[in-house]
This record gives sequence, structure tokens and C-alpha cells, in this order.
Amino acid sequence: MLVKLRAAIEGKRLVSFASRVMAISALRHPSIAPLLDRGQAGDGVFVVREWFADGSLAQTAATLDATAKLRVAIDVAQALEHSHRHGLSHGSIKAENVFVESKTLLVDFVVDPQETLHPKADQKALADLVRWLDVGARDAALQAALDRARSTDAARRFAHLNQLVTALEQALAQSGVNDDATSSFAVVRTPETIRVETSGRFTLDGITRCVEEIGRELARSKTNTIAYVLDAQGGCHGAAIDAIVQLHRRHRAVLKRVAFCSRTPEARGMSVLIGSRVDDLPWKTFSTNDSMVAWLREAGT
Repeated sequence: MLVKLRAAIEGKRLVSFASRVMAISALRHPSIAPLLDRGQAGDGVFVVREWFADGSLAQTAATLDATAKLRVAIDVAQALEHSHRHGLSHGSIKAENVFVESKTLLVDFVVDPQETLHPKADQKALADLVRWLDVGARDAALQAALDRARSTDAARRFAHLNQLVTALEQALAQSGVNDDATSSFAVVRTPETIRVETSGRFTLDGITRCVEEIGRELARSKTNTIAYVLDAQGGCHGAAIDAIVQLHRRHRAVLKRVAFCSRTPEARGMSVLIGSRVDDLPWKTFSTNDSMVAWLREAGT
């Protein structure tokens, strides 16, 4: 079954509407429900998405335990982070626009270009949603992060949503839940580079061990490049971004190039966030291992 969302719109705004809908349709994230169609009928326009039978989070939240609610909050936060990286704010974050079926799905981006949209407005709305879910009441760090994200002064909110994502992920880790026992990493030093391969979902423990191992290899070798093969996704990816960025900054004096083979859209977005946050460190993201290796060899590594 499909749902049509209508809005009255005319004239030049039709161009803006079509442009925004096309951009939303291009988003690829496991927790963003895709738009299936768009059109015009009389004096109105519409977009079409899938209809979900189980009701929105507003109806189903009471059936979820605290851990499940926190996972939903993380899924929504990661979906928002992904859309913000692509220059799109949602504009209407609330329980009615979140569905929990076999996975969490964020729906109904504001499509009317009359609306004033901003990532920091999404950030506050997300924090309001997390407070409504009533999770992490005993986690002082999460509550402090939510207070900052909900500030009435937008300038006091986080500069980037990934900082709030990290707080949510750390709260889940602190709850003692083993979110995914299948996550893994391998750090292999070759004469040319340090190669880091990840799989499964990120966990705080896995991130910490991985970064420590990379640091040890950089300290005891003359290798000056790192090649990441990112298959891991979800979990504590906000914490992973921060930890890897700090690693690169600590070793900036010896690092020459950093490359990423990003095999999913989520991993590609993660690589952009890591690479762009260390000044004057050449980096690039690739979809294949061969192209990544070729780029590293160009540098004479």
C-alpha cells in the first residue's frame, strides 16, 4: 500500500519542490524510507512512499524496552547524519515520522520549499524525541548532550550531529548490551602501507582496540600511509569517526596519505567525515581496492 502526501504549491516553487524531492529520493540509507513517486494533481503536488502497517513510533514506543528505544534513537540519528552530509535537513523529526518494522525507518521529509530548514533544528527535534522516549535517564553524559542539543540558542548546539550520535552510541555501550558480537577488524602492515579492514558493526571496544593497533604499527614502522577497507557499518560509527580523526592528528607529522575503500554509501560518508577533518593530510575515497592501491602507489609509497 502507498501513501500520498499532498501540498498546495504553484509557480516557480514547483521547480524547488521537484529539486528537493529528487535530492531526497537519491538518499540511500537503511533507516530512510525511500520516496517512490512524485507528481502534480490540480493545484497540489504529491510524493508517494510505502505505507507501514504497524503504526508509527508514537503508537509503538510503549511496547519497546529501554535498549530497543535507544537503538531506534541511534538509527534515526544516523539517518539524519547521512541526510545532513548530503545537504538535506528533514524538517519534521517526531515520533509520528518514525516507524519500527523489521528495522527503523525515518519518513516524510518536508518537501514544501517554503519551509525554513536547518540541520540544527533537526538536532533539537531529535533530542526532543530522545527525551520523549525516556532513555538513558541515569547516563549523565547523554543527558548533558541532550541538554546541549535542545538549547533554545542554536549557537550552543553541537556543530555537527555526529557529536550527538556518539553520545547515543556510548550510552548504548555503557548499558552493557553486547550490540554485535560479529564485528571485527584486522590491521596488517606491508612494506608500502598499513592496511585496516573492518566488518560487521562497530563497537566501542572494537574501535578502541583497532585504533590502538594502528597507533602501534605507526610508531614501530616507517610506513607513512594508511589504507582502510570499510565494510563495517552502524553501531558506534560516530565514536569511530572521532577516534580515527584523533589518531590521524596525533600522527600527522609522519602520515603522508590516507585512503579509504568504502563499499557502502554509509561507509563512504564516514570516510569523507574522517578525511576532511584533518588539515593538510591528502586523502581520497574509492569504491574498489585496485583504484585505492593505484592512488597510494602514485605517492611513491
